[in-house]
Amino acid sequence: MQLPKVFLSIPVQITMILFLFFNTLYALEALEPTVQYYTQIVRTWKEQDSVVTKGYRAPIEQIALQLPQETKLALLTELATIISDSDTPQLEQLYLKAATARRLHLLQPYLPDSTQIVYSAHRVWTQIYNDNANEAGGDLVLLTMKGGLAIPTVLVSGQTRDPDVSFDAKKVLYAFRDVAKGKRSYNLYEIELSTKDIRQITSGGTASDPRHNSDVDGIYLPNDDIMFCSTRMIQMGDCLDDNSITANLFLCNKDGKFLRRISYDQAHICYPSLLSNGQVIYSRWDYNDKNHTYA
Repeated sequence: MQLPKVFLSIPVQITMILFLFFNTLYALEALEPTVQYYTQIVRTWKEQDSVVTKGYRAPIEQIALQLPQETKLALLTELATIISDSDTPQLEQLYLKAATARRLHLLQPYLPDSTQIVYSAHRVWTQIYNDNANEAGGDLVLLTMKGGLAIPTVLVSGQTRDPDVSFDAKKVLYAFRDVAKGKRSYNLYEIELSTKDIRQITSGGTASDPRHNSDVDGIYLPNDDIMFCSTRMIQMGDCLDDNSITANLFLCNKDGKFLRRISYDQAHICYPSLLSNGQVIYSRWDYNDKNHTYA
């Protein structure tokens, strides 16, 4: 039986999360202070909810509106009993109760069926724009969730990105840059989850080539082909320097053979994602202040 893939984007330290489906069921538990990394999780909640600038009351009200009616009314009723905003300890405890309820509500559709997550872990940068965000590396990690606990296992160390889970949840496709061998290019690789065996799907690019053509954003297709974005055609964008090249869409079979280009855009095409009906959506870099030489 083929199992579905569920995509969920979370704006913290991971770029994209892909859920693997297994038969083992785990109880969904509330996050307790005894859980590892509890302090870091709470700190992240407060940063995302802008508690420092907004205080606790406004975030509690905003969170309550996202929750089921019974939970929302209970939180707002308790909030109404706290008259003074200066009663920070009481407001903080109510905020933690609301944030924990939000966590349970957001995870409910995916648990207990979705008990494992694969992601590429990357650094968090302070700049708004950073064109070297992946230089610091990012391990490919398998996270096993058991209620309030999470057990991370590093599958691949180094500079990984763009994981995509196979339809049977047995393999993961990802892009990897082998810096140990002096490579500046990303190529597509695949890891078998049961054995941890790794095989390289695409190749190309050299350490000396400043343009370092790369293959990234790979996704599995229903016909066993792989779609990905590549800069291997070495094509410059209108407003980029000589060493900055654009990416277009390519296809290959599951072994990296019969590779062919399927989009011919002057600017970037990136982030392909497979829809449930077999169609693929993607992002395209369009100019609004200059004409394309071709589209």
